[in-house]
Amino acid sequence: MARTLSHHPHLVFDRAGATFAEAAFLSALPQTCMTVLAQGGSAGLRPSTRVHHLLSLAGAIALFPLIAPEQLKHP
Repeated sequence: MARTLSHHPHLVFDRAGATFAEAAFLSALPQTCMTVLAQGGSAGLRPSTRVHHLLSLAGAIALFPLIAPEQLKHP
């Protein structure tokens, strides 16, 4: 993963269409964000209402900059 992230230091987790978030995602999200930030990149989150609610309950929503749909750049 580190090699991939070094080529793409700006990462957005686009979970806008997600209706659930499993434990693996909830635990991988902070670890991946820390890796990206440590490499000088940035990370953001575009959550669905349900994912936002789950992260809020876990106290983790404040850890991630939220990305609005209009902020996403598509090639």
